[in-house]
Amino acid sequence: MNLFRYRKVYRILLFSPIFFAASGQAHFIRPLPENLVVEKLYDTSGKELLVILVDGRPPQNLRNFPSPLAASSTNLSEVPAYDWSFGCSPTSAAMMAAYYDAHGYPNIYTGPVNGGIMPLNNSIWGSAVINDETIKLCPLSATRNGLDGRTIRGHVDDYWVAIGSTEPDPFITNGWMEHTSGECLGDFMKTSQSSYNNSDGGTRFTYYSSGAPYRGASASDGGYGIQLFFESRGYTVVDRYTQLIMGYNGNSDGFTFSEYMDEIDAGRLVLIQLVGHTMLGFGYDDLDSTIYIHDTWDYNDHTMKWGSSYHDTSMVHWGVIVVQLDPWEAVTTQQIKLKAGWNLISSHQLPQDHHISAIVSPLGGNLIIMKNGAGAVYYPTLSIDQIVSWNTSQGYLVYVSDSASVEITGTTLNPQENPIDLQAGWNLAAYLPAVAQSAEQALSSVQSELVIAKNGQGQVYWPAYQINTIGDMKPGQGYFIYVLSAATLTYPAGALARASIPACNQSASCVHFPMDARRTGCSAVFLWRGLPFPNGDEIAVFTVTGEMVGSGVVENSQLLLTVWGDDPLLTAKAGAAEGERLSLRHWSYRYDVERAIQPAGIMDGLTGRATAGPLLYQNNSVLLFTGIEGTEPGLPDEFHLTQNHPNPFNMETAIEYFLPQEEKVVLKILDLTGKQVRLLQQGAESAGWHSVQWDGRSDNGMPVPSGLYFIQCRSANQLRTIKATLLK
Repeated sequence: MNLFRYRKVYRILLFSPIFFAASGQAHFIRPLPENLVVEKLYDTSGKELLVILVDGRPPQNLRNFPSPLAASSTNLSEVPAYDWSFGCSPTSAAMMAAYYDAHGYPNIYTGPVNGGIMPLNNSIWGSAVINDETIKLCPLSATRNGLDGRTIRGHVDDYWVAIGSTEPDPFITNGWMEHTSGECLGDFMKTSQSSYNNSDGGTRFTYYSSGAPYRGASASDGGYGIQLFFESRGYTVVDRYTQLIMGYNGNSDGFTFSEYMDEIDAGRLVLIQLVGHTMLGFGYDDLDSTIYIHDTWDYNDHTMKWGSSYHDTSMVHWGVIVVQLDPWEAVTTQQIKLKAGWNLISSHQLPQDHHISAIVSPLGGNLIIMKNGAGAVYYPTLSIDQIVSWNTSQGYLVYVSDSASVEITGTTLNPQENPIDLQAGWNLAAYLPAVAQSAEQALSSVQSELVIAKNGQGQVYWPAYQINTIGDMKPGQGYFIYVLSAATLTYPAGALARASIPACNQSASCVHFPMDARRTGCSAVFLWRGLPFPNGDEIAVFTVTGEMVGSGVVENSQLLLTVWGDDPLLTAKAGAAEGERLSLRHWSYRYDVERAIQPAGIMDGLTGRATAGPLLYQNNSVLLFTGIEGTEPGLPDEFHLTQNHPNPFNMETAIEYFLPQEEKVVLKILDLTGKQVRLLQQGAESAGWHSVQWDGRSDNGMPVPSGLYFIQCRSANQLRTIKATLLK
């Protein structure tokens, strides 16, 4: 019996009358306290309705340990967890809305934060102190003047006094005009609004006392308000109802744990209502009737038993709010900008018309040729079309004669539902998220197999050497990705990935060997480590005809070079030809001396094998250089201390010195009396250039006053001293 059938049979047994007690659904759930049932009504058929006030006060001093997700559990992934923001009910509804915002229902949140997608928690907005109460902020739950770029009054300004307050709303007592309702869930749900007899933080919900689902459209009902919110964003609510759970007050009717599991299995969240509180359910473990929830006062996952109380408190589970949205496939257009020459592109859209000829037809004669990673081409002037259809998992090399843009219209892909199969070696892969992500996080699913990734501008992400000149991977761009063995690339959801973006180490621009990216569509990558040169020195790569095809700046004894290959479509040579011999030249910015150099060893960065013979250009090669062959003409032949830079300086200055061989060094700062101010370096140092920073502080960490200081460096029996001026 397969797992799916087993689960179905298990549920039938579990929720048959024999197993009700085990499931936790048949036991008696006592009715709500009388003060929470604020009104009893009857519909046109005579059925009793309960109007229940969820006052939403955050619990005091209740911070539970997170609950790890059990291996046997079923949970929706990357569900936001928000801290209490002007009512538990709108906060829980905001978590639900934010989940849909990041999972195929765009523009539910349209603010400036996080690329226009609601983040996984609301810490980015901080908190506000209002009448001595510190309350977390969340614009999807409650708008406020000054929050998220808003410049007019909002929900908090018009309706909030203090937690639990029943005073008339501020817009009433102050006589100003009420803001136009409709930009946050608190507005639609009537939370905190005295005009609807809601205390601050409180929301009303209507239920049938019999346990039947309530789908009414009462203006004061918070569930109906959630429906109006989604409809205001342009979405269709297929079904929405509130319902008591089975067993409430002894009812034989009601929402069951089995129905809750069905909602989660369908990819829908469920609002869980307890005595005095609303939470968000996002998962379950059907082995013991456990539900996974976010409780609205921390960012962790928690659990409770279905129909029981939350962590032995008075918050007993009694009802649910179910919201079912119509599947959304918005037709949108992605514009991809092209520059003259080769461009490496991809799209996060599933095109309405997938034919390559239709997609690029607006480019007309500007498009020369298009290639995919397998070598198939689209060459319109020769009536060649080997690509035929756009493949959403692939990147494409596109050559245009002049700057232009291509627009791809269709439905936005969900990156997590569209994994990309990578073969061992080089792959030309698409970037599917609709927002930028750091290369580290975007490629996290293949980190164990990843060697290197590079974009069309020659920038690379090389994790083994902690190099990331790509920075963020971006929509519209394609990427060359090299993996050791077959792997599956699954991009993380945008909201999750942007939670942590590491700084990238972009290289400085060359002064002596200036060179722009060639955009020839062909390149190789060289990394030279352990160089005995100071920061700022430059190294360039030349062909046998003297053409410079790559250059870079030494930083922290390391150099990264992108070497450009020739573009076969151009009549004039624009890079190194396949198999062409290369040479290297070093320039010292201290002495303005240029000379030829060669690495002592060369290793293939993709295979780890040493290479012999002359340095040759090969497209997509990745080489690792070590050492320098022979002696170094033009370098100092003795201990040398250069003038600090900048000088004069304000906050920090760099001090550089050269050692002809390994020696013990003492580097210190002295005042005008010769007294030591700061010991910067002491101990053995290797041969070569070294750089040390002085931040204008003394040995005890205190800033020193403006004035003239001596920088003294002693090596073996040699002493060098220079003057430095600190200005504040």
